[in-house]
Amino acid sequence: MNLQCKKCGIELSKEVKFCTKCGHDVTLPYIKKEPFFSDMWKNIIQSIQNSNTKVWYKRWWVWSTASVGVATVVIISIIIYLGITVGDTQPNGITTEFPKTMYANAASGLRRRSEPSLDSIRIGAYSHGEKIEVLEKSGTPITIDGVTDYWYKTKADINFEGKFYEYSWVFGGFLSESSPLYANVSLLGTYVDPTNQSMAIVFRGNNFTLSLEESCFIETGTYTVLGNKVTLTASPIAPSEMGDGHKGWTDVWTIVDSNTLRSSKDLLWRKR
Repeated sequence: MNLQCKKCGIELSKEVKFCTKCGHDVTLPYIKKEPFFSDMWKNIIQSIQNSNTKVWYKRWWVWSTASVGVATVVIISIIIYLGITVGDTQPNGITTEFPKTMYANAASGLRRRSEPSLDSIRIGAYSHGEKIEVLEKSGTPITIDGVTDYWYKTKADINFEGKFYEYSWVFGGFLSESSPLYANVSLLGTYVDPTNQSMAIVFRGNNFTLSLEESCFIETGTYTVLGNKVTLTASPIAPSEMGDGHKGWTDVWTIVDSNTLRSSKDLLWRKR
C-alpha cells in the first residue's frame, strides 16, 4: 500500500522516509503553521464583512479621527522632546546646555550661596569677569533687583566657617556667555612696539597691517576677537627680491586693557 505525503499530498512508495517532492519526513505528522496576527486580522476582517449591524469600526470617519488624533499626539511629543533636549532659552538669553562655561557679570562681584535661595548662607563671591563652570539650573525662576532668572549651580569646594561646601549657587541674572571685561574694547587704531617704536600694527575693520616704518617690510591679514584673545592670520607673501616670502601664519595676542595688547612673545604694544 502506498503512502501519501502529509504536507504536499503526493503518493509515495512505502519504502521511502522522505517526500521526493517537498522533503517532509513522512513518518511525522505535518502541522500547518500560520502567523498569529495573520489569523487574528483575518478573523476581524471576516467578522466586519459578515456583520449586518452598524458597529463603530464600520464607520470610516471613526478610523480617520483616530488616525488624526494619534498623529497629533506623536507630533506634540516630538516638539516637547526637542524643546527639552535641544535647550530652552532663559530670560537673560542663556541657552541651557550643561555643563557650560559662563562669566560673572556683576561689577561688585557675583555672590555664591549654599542653596538656591536668598535666605541661604553666602559662602563667597566670583569677581567681575571670572570664568565659571555652570553645572545645572534650578527649577523655578526668581526676581532679584528687577531681573527674573534662575539659580545656577557651580562647583565650589569651599571651606566656610568650619563647613565644607562642594557646590555653590549663583543668580543667573548676573551671568553672561561671553566675558564682560572686553565687551566694549575697540582694537581700531595703531599700536607700537615699545622696544622698537618704528614697528607698528594697525587695525582697520577686520584687517590688520604690521609694518616697519623705516623699511618696506609689511604684513597684512585679518583678525578675530574671542573674549580677551586676538587671533591674527597673516596673508601669504610670494617670494621676491625682498625675501623668500611665506605661506601665511597665525598668532594669538591678548587684550590687556583698552590701550594695550600683549603679543605671543610677551611684549606689550601700546595704542598710539
